[in-house]
Amino acid sequence: MPSLKFRLSNITQETPEVKTFRFEPLEPFTFEAGQFVLLRVGGEARAYSISSPAYEHKFIDLTIRIGLESYFPKKLEVLSVGDIVEIDGPYGTFTLDPATQNAVFIGAGVGIAGLRSLWSELLRVKPGARTTIICSARTSGEMIWHEAFDKMRNAKVIYTLTREQPERWLGELGRIDAEMIKRNVKDVLDNHYYICGPPEMVSAVEEALISLGVPVAQIKAEKWGGISGSV
Repeated sequence: MPSLKFRLSNITQETPEVKTFRFEPLEPFTFEAGQFVLLRVGGEARAYSISSPAYEHKFIDLTIRIGLESYFPKKLEVLSVGDIVEIDGPYGTFTLDPATQNAVFIGAGVGIAGLRSLWSELLRVKPGARTTIICSARTSGEMIWHEAFDKMRNAKVIYTLTREQPERWLGELGRIDAEMIKRNVKDVLDNHYYICGPPEMVSAVEEALISLGVPVAQIKAEKWGGISGSV
């Protein structure tokens, strides 16, 4: 699949380590909710899920963590609004199952970005769907889109922190497991599940769901492992 040219139109600081880069295509570009692209910068490429809704055709958002140990993401810090980059794609089959009526979206850290277009699409095509979003982060300061989540009225949003216990915290604490899912998900077996995040977290949640009796056919997962490539 040939590379397409995109113009960087905006950069949003989501958390101290996470930024959303908005790119506008210079030629027609469409994708399915849940798919990813290969972003090419400085002679290398990395895979990033598209975090913007699929019905937005004028831009795509890539929400990226830029930590101290981040090699490729550090290259993005030299980009300025107006710069042109090359992007390949879209790729991937982490898309909505047509059979989905009710859904639970489970993400850890910046992995929640890989789910945003999915729940946006579900709520668009099936506005009556029972939708639950479970967000895991190390600390409250690392919770992406917290304010936007608090304003959602058509989805139940659950937060859990794994390395912090703030005073007056009303959310969950600890890693996502079977008990947490049972506490927060209505009719556990009557949902499709979409999971995105680090491989260890994704595998643990898959095992928890299977232990609860959720059929494998109702579980879809995307394990973020830093897919890379050379230009």
